[in-house]
Amino acid sequence: MEYDLEQKIDLEIKMQEGTNKLLAACRYQLQSLEALKSLLTSNERISAYMLELQRRKSLKQNKSPQKALLPCTGKVAISDIRMPLIWKDSDHFKNRGDYRRFAVFCLLKIGTEVYDTAMINNVDRSMTDIAFEDVITFNNVPQDFEFRLEVYSHVLQEDLTIASASNKLKKKISYSVSKAIGKRMSDNFREDGTFRNGYSDFELIAHAKLNLSDANARIKTYDLVMESIEKSNQLPLFGHFCCRLAVQPKCMIEETFSGYLSLVQQIGNITGSRRMLCSLKNFSLSMWSNFADVHSSNPDVVIPIKTGTKVTPSSKAISYPRFSFKVEYTEDDENKEHLLAADSPIQLSEWLNYIAQHIKDYELWKPASESLIEISSPCVCRNSQFIRHRNSSLYDETPFLGK
Repeated sequence: MEYDLEQKIDLEIKMQEGTNKLLAACRYQLQSLEALKSLLTSNERISAYMLELQRRKSLKQNKSPQKALLPCTGKVAISDIRMPLIWKDSDHFKNRGDYRRFAVFCLLKIGTEVYDTAMINNVDRSMTDIAFEDVITFNNVPQDFEFRLEVYSHVLQEDLTIASASNKLKKKISYSVSKAIGKRMSDNFREDGTFRNGYSDFELIAHAKLNLSDANARIKTYDLVMESIEKSNQLPLFGHFCCRLAVQPKCMIEETFSGYLSLVQQIGNITGSRRMLCSLKNFSLSMWSNFADVHSSNPDVVIPIKTGTKVTPSSKAISYPRFSFKVEYTEDDENKEHLLAADSPIQLSEWLNYIAQHIKDYELWKPASESLIEISSPCVCRNSQFIRHRNSSLYDETPFLGK
């Protein structure tokens, strides 16, 4: 178990070695910041792997009996991340005052999985919010997961003359000093100017923690916890962010168990049964009498397997078929029940165990288990990592109460 993590740590170390060589050769700001971002992400991954190694070693020392069935895992997808900015009125509307520009990206973490968003460049007073187009998916996540969002920023420029220098200003500088010195000074005003004062790192400026209770099919607003850093380096975040946290329990989209059961029916004094092909999925037991129609038609019988469903093995004292069990539930305010029979005691035990676990999974994965939340497709294109354009403002799209 530890070997896979050790391999991942080794891979990250090799990637860091290569990135450090690239960083040493970088001449332009964009290249250097991308390299620094990669190093920071890699460091966070190594830290996560080391913590998981310690956790696994601790579990070895405190071994406990393994349960027969474990809760199902799930898929978590984060998308539509937006963060409003709060500039002073004079900064944003009158275009004066705060001349800083920032490069911003986020790290998204669950357990040992650490992913970075694309970097947004030139975040300045003209922007009312930062929008990330990434769709990031985490797989095989337990129901008690903790999702952590971390916001990192780097001050690109603080000085007015550098932040808004025009070609006209560059020419004035060149004319005022010698040609050689003027050329070197003028180069500092290029959008892709080189680093001349060494490399400065990104700073963690805010974070947030979400869990299963925050899952929703719609974009929701959550709190950001601001970090204590120097004011000159602090991006003016509003203290909130929006995102869509979509959660899908695996047992809703994948079959948990399948096999044959007999559906026992009694009409008067006559008892008969139909052999059914059964599938346990999406908190339902679906049953087909025509086995050829499983993939092309709706099931003949659907039994909800969730909170409130009661499953009891049949008593030997009662004249029920062997290896049978009763399923009782309420649907549309009506009490219903079905009597089902397995082919053997082993199959009976399997069905009882899987159905019981399915009911537990429904409870464990609430609210995501109550209705299927669609997972957005991951973004297939990451153009330049230094893009700042966006279609519209977050403020333009926020509905007001009463409208």
